[in-house]
Amino acid sequence: RSYKNFSHDVVELLDHLRLKKVSVIGYSLGGAYGSVFAACYPERVNHLGLFSSSLPRDYMSQPLAPHLRMMLRVFTIAPDIFKYVMSLIMHSTLRDPQKYYTKIAKQLNETDSQILNGTLWQERIGEQLRHRLMGGVKVYVQEYMMMTRGWEVELSDIQCPTLIWHGDEDNLVNIHDIKALANDIEYADLVIFKKQGHYLICDKWHDFLNAYSKHKQQKLEFV
Repeated sequence: RSYKNFSHDVVELLDHLRLKKVSVIGYSLGGAYGSVFAACYPERVNHLGLFSSSLPRDYMSQPLAPHLRMMLRVFTIAPDIFKYVMSLIMHSTLRDPQKYYTKIAKQLNETDSQILNGTLWQERIGEQLRHRLMGGVKVYVQEYMMMTRGWEVELSDIQCPTLIWHGDEDNLVNIHDIKALANDIEYADLVIFKKQGHYLICDKWHDFLNAYSKHKQQKLEFV
């Protein structure tokens, strides 16, 4: 599996649905799928939205959260050990999501910590995690393997209007690295939210959709 191969699958789906061009939004790891698809098939994407998006390793100066720094170090030194460690982490998370997210919250900024420590969001995120792990823990481990490997594309090949929202205190994806990505995408507009972290989407999802719609309309006038 790779993001690039997944993009080929998306094209087959679009052809089946007789959709020539689509708009794409990706949040967190979903940003990897969306941005790679837009780079591989610029003729099929008329607009891209990236919300707290993940980045390829060549953009990552340094993950800020300690657990991500540890994971990246282990992956670089011993990929097989990385798989084993990730499997243990995911099994533990699946058994008690609330305990895991409470622990992770201590490594994040204030707004993210409040979200992850809240019972409502712990239940929602835990339920989402269970759905993502329906194919087994190995599927989730694969996701992190894909993210830490090369993505096999140049994100500067993205040609469509792109709206990027990111918190300046995102401890999972460095704001300076996101700025580098925005500079490399010709038609990208970056909106930075002060004192906000990776889970900005919990409060701003509907605001993002509204801004994305208006951004698309404004940009398409010049296409």
